[in-house]
Amino acid sequence: MRYDQDRKVRSRAIILDAGARVFRRHGYRGASVSKVMAEAGFTVGGFYAHFKDKDELYRKSFIHAVSESGHLLHEGIETLSRWDWVRAMAERYLSDEHLQMSDKGCPLPSLSSDVARDEANAKSAFDDCLQLRLEQALEHFPESERDQAREVVISVYCMGIGALSLARAYQSDDRRIEILQAARSGISTLLEGRE
Repeated sequence: MRYDQDRKVRSRAIILDAGARVFRRHGYRGASVSKVMAEAGFTVGGFYAHFKDKDELYRKSFIHAVSESGHLLHEGIETLSRWDWVRAMAERYLSDEHLQMSDKGCPLPSLSSDVARDEANAKSAFDDCLQLRLEQALEHFPESERDQAREVVISVYCMGIGALSLARAYQSDDRRIEILQAARSGISTLLEGRE
């Protein structure tokens, strides 16, 4: 019995990984349960043992993708605090490496325009994920500074998400580099003088 439960947990994790990749690639409407299950290496029939419908899969996959990409983006900068953490995070977020990680990186640039046109369930998942990103950032500030830091952190995420979305849309490497550099420069200006 324990073996079956462990297998179910592992299978669910594989489906969430596949869902995160498929939704990033195809968006909410372009993805299907069959595409996710094929990516995971399972049959569609096994889907309903894990999720009630595509909306639940989308929400869980989106949150999973934010959590997983957070581990990749935060590794090595956990001990930094306040604005030093924000600067390091922005540099990493707007790096060429993250630009190339469209299947594994932060899902917000890949899915923001898709979600804006979609239904309440997709928007709700996006809200939860953006809130998670903000909470992760604000944890690096003392409680007394979080309200004041929130607006600046939101601005940094807006610049980062927008720049990454635009850079991924271009074929020209020179244009991609230019966009990322401009965003890093804008964030640097925004954070100037903040200790």
